[in-house]
Amino acid sequence: MSDRGRRELEQLVDDLADHLQRSVVVDDPTIRLIYSSRHFGDEDQQRIRAVLQHDVGGAATAHILGCGVENWSAPGPIPAREDLGMARRWCGPLRWRGHFLGVLMVIDADATLTTQETARIADCSADIAALLFREAAPGDGVREAAVADAVSRDVARRGRGVAALSDDDTVRAAGACSVSTVRVLGDVDPIRVEAVLRSVLDILSRVRTATVIYTVHGAQATILQLGASADPATAQSLAAAVCERTATTVGARTVCGIGGPRAELAEAWKAMRDSEVAIDAATRVPALGDVCRHDQLGPYTVLMRLPSAELTDALLPAPLLALMQADAAGSLTQTLAAYLDNAGNSPRTAQALHIHRTSLYYRLGRIRELTGVDLDDGQTRLSLQLGLAVLPLLRR
Repeated sequence: MSDRGRRELEQLVDDLADHLQRSVVVDDPTIRLIYSSRHFGDEDQQRIRAVLQHDVGGAATAHILGCGVENWSAPGPIPAREDLGMARRWCGPLRWRGHFLGVLMVIDADATLTTQETARIADCSADIAALLFREAAPGDGVREAAVADAVSRDVARRGRGVAALSDDDTVRAAGACSVSTVRVLGDVDPIRVEAVLRSVLDILSRVRTATVIYTVHGAQATILQLGASADPATAQSLAAAVCERTATTVGARTVCGIGGPRAELAEAWKAMRDSEVAIDAATRVPALGDVCRHDQLGPYTVLMRLPSAELTDALLPAPLLALMQADAAGSLTQTLAAYLDNAGNSPRTAQALHIHRTSLYYRLGRIRELTGVDLDDGQTRLSLQLGLAVLPLLRR
């Protein structure tokens, strides 16, 4: 937010607080503090936490969002939660041109706000929503378009994006870069999710000293990290924070694929391609986790590039198919996967499966009996392990 925008927001909030003689806060779509007025002796535990930590906690966030405030067309009450140290609040949704931009909240523990006062809150909410929309749109929109262009598959468009970012004082001479793609899965409201992603990325990028810029479209965001923030560990830390905060707010699984790093901005599009492979792997193979780095995908680095039409049972080795047909409960298939993941080490495999070593030997004997394979043969183990890696990609 610009200095001018910040001053205007503070003036609107402080004037309302003085008029009501109650403390007033403005929160973003994830219920994280943007600005708070002074207190009038009405603060509760949650208000104190929000001011000191800029975070009310997951339970309070879920309570507020669970009331459906992002869909409200007019202000209304948020019930008290004594177990959270949270008094009743009067909440004004901050919405402008269909975009949910946050909430304005006034503590109203005894439900004593008058009709005139709630009308004043509604008017102030509309003014603040317009201000937030104006602040979020212009300059950031130009940079977001440049980020989208810089990672494009189209050569001409890519050139324009790199040139625009190279002229940006924030980006110039940043050096190495990495690209992450964030995606919210499931049947979600893209308008609401886009607002949440923008808010989360704005907060998390502001607290980092290195350069982090991004573009958001619906339920997907592209994050471009430059300079010191481009190293894999830093990129993974940011991605994990984005996924956790977004998933908590929207109530849907959020995944991220990380590509890079690359030596210069002109190669960001290559990191983008890697991030797309990684996020597709995270989406289709839950065992990989919500945050996947391209350089840690193992066999999926290759398997994810296979055409969808080729992902059929024909890719599975015959011994694995025979095992699966005879193993309705799946315990033998799970045992084989653990045995191969542990490089044929029986003690580690038994420990991973939480079974006695004797039970493991029995299961391995059954696997050999059903498949006719020699598990001591390296090529056989490789074939079976690739088949097991393909399994999650098949549409059954």
